[in-house]
Amino acid sequence: ALGLQDGPDRATAISGDGAALLDSARAALSGLGAPRDYAAAYLYALLAEAHGVPGAGAVIADVETLGRLSADRDAFAEMLADLGAEAREIWFDGGE
Repeated sequence: ALGLQDGPDRATAISGDGAALLDSARAALSGLGAPRDYAAAYLYALLAEAHGVPGAGAVIADVETLGRLSADRDAFAEMLADLGAEAREIWFDGGE
């Protein structure tokens, strides 16, 4: 119900390629070229934004809007908070 498939791929998240992360985020958000997965879209977009890639903020905003519109807003908000923490861990510690 939250648009979760297998969750974000940690190797993709740690890749360090901001443009590729944004491409993966857009694919996960839209379901075009990848399974629709809002968790993956959010994590990859957060990391792309940290890399300074233009357009990442729009994906973040889209996922956050979906969360506010979700029938299970609390679970969605918790998922986004957890993903934010994971993004910070990856960004600052290399995912270790």
